Amino acid sequence: MFLKHLSILTVSLALTACTGDKGDSDGTAGSTSSGSSGDPATDSASSSATAGTTTSDDPTTGSSEPGTGTTEPTGESNNPCIDTPTVLAVDEASALGFSAAQLLDGKLGMRTATLTFAGEPTSLSDDLKNKQLPLAVELRHNGGEVRFIDSSENPDYDDSGNESGFIDCSDRLEVDVEFDFVTEAKEFDEHRNGILIATTVERAQLDVELAPPGLTGSFDPATAYSDPEWVLTKLNLSATWQGALAGGSVLNEVLVGGADGFAGYGPLASWGDPIDL
Repeated sequence: MFLKHLSILTVSLALTACTGDKGDSDGTAGSTSSGSSGDPATDSASSSATAGTTTSDDPTTGSSEPGTGTTEPTGESNNPCIDTPTVLAVDEASALGFSAAQLLDGKLGMRTATLTFAGEPTSLSDDLKNKQLPLAVELRHNGGEVRFIDSSENPDYDDSGNESGFIDCSDRLEVDVEFDFVTEAKEFDEHRNGILIATTVERAQLDVELAPPGLTGSFDPATAYSDPEWVLTKLNLSATWQGALAGGSVLNEVLVGGADGFAGYGPLASWGDPIDL
């Protein structure tokens, strides 16, 4: 478990990895789209309403019709990648060689799984350690926008603050989708809009924020750790589809020691099929 021996990690969950070398990456590579953060009633599945997406904030900028061209490139001097989105029809082939319809084939619909909590660290609540909950997940596409993102390295990017030195600007397909994550007793009863991201037709990645804004289910993040010095500050949900497999993690950010302490980020629980990164 990531917190058994905590290392100092950045508190922000919105770090974007980009590189000039396109391809050879999974569905998350190069995305400038962060996880969805809100109830579907208020958080539009459109990337123009989602923080960090590649669609212009100005609704008058670029084309809103599939297959009619690109919008203005996004990316400023402080962004490592310049992303140019092209809106596509769901059955329109992207420059990657596949369409959204082909990507979604076999991935949509409900499936059952088990949500299994971690067994450590010692400060994790005894009520959660290794706990297993029956789970149902469902991926849906109800006409959400489809975008091909042409991504290239920003020549004006200042990487002096990039400690990892890793940049990945990969072309990708983005599809606005809906995702349900519901345990049998409704500890989690979460319904989110999100952006499914893929660089190959076989594999796709979805990342959404659970808290904040807040959970619909009965799970209380404040009770996750028995040590009052350990405060759960964020919950994210990751989901990966690989062929017929689907699985992921509930990831948590924990602040230890208050404002003068440090943060750790890693899996609180896992679900579904084991899938290689």
